[in-house]
Amino acid sequence: GSMQAPSSDLPVIRTAMTLRGDGSGATISGSNQRRVLQIDDTGLVLLENLTLLDGEVSGVSSIGGAALLIEDSEVTLRNVNVRLNEVEGGILQGGGVRSMNSVLRVEDSLFEMNKAGVTFQGSSRGGNIAVIGGHATIMRSPLRGYQFEDYNFVYLESYGAHRGGGAWADDEQM
Repeated sequence: GSMQAPSSDLPVIRTAMTLRGDGSGATISGSNQRRVLQIDDTGLVLLENLTLLDGEVSGVSSIGGAALLIEDSEVTLRNVNVRLNEVEGGILQGGGVRSMNSVLRVEDSLFEMNKAGVTFQGSSRGGNIAVIGGHATIMRSPLRGYQFEDYNFVYLESYGAHRGGGAWADDEQM
C-alpha cells in the first residue's frame, strides 16, 4: 500500500533498522511538500521493496536529498524506486538521494525523473544521487531523468576531489 507523509516531516531515523515493503508497491510519498526520509548517525539501515516518491526540499537552507538524506550512516537500497523528487534553492545536490560522509549501497533499484534545480549560475549537482564524502556502490540500477547543463545524474565529491570524484559502470547502466 501507499503512505502519505504527515503534514510535518517524519522523524529522523537514528537507529539501525530495516524498512521493507510487502512487494505490492509500497510507497512513501512526500506529497510534493517535504523530504520523504532522513537517516542520520546510525548503524546499518536497509530499505527494501519500496518507492520513495514526490519528495520536495526548497529554500535557501535546503541541502538536498528530497527523497532521502543520509548523514554519517551505512544505508542499503534494495529494489527501491526513487521517483519524481526535487530540490530547489539552497545547496542543489541530490534531487533523489544525498549521502554525506556515509556508505551507500544501491542494488536493483531505479532512479527516475529526480531533479536538482538549476541555480542562477546555471548549475546543479546530481539530479538523482549526490555523494559527498564516504562512498557509494551502485549495481544493476538505471539512472534516468532530466538533462542538466552541469553534473548529470550522479555527483561525486570526496575530500580530495571536487567537481566529481569519478564514476565507474560495469554494464553501461549509468
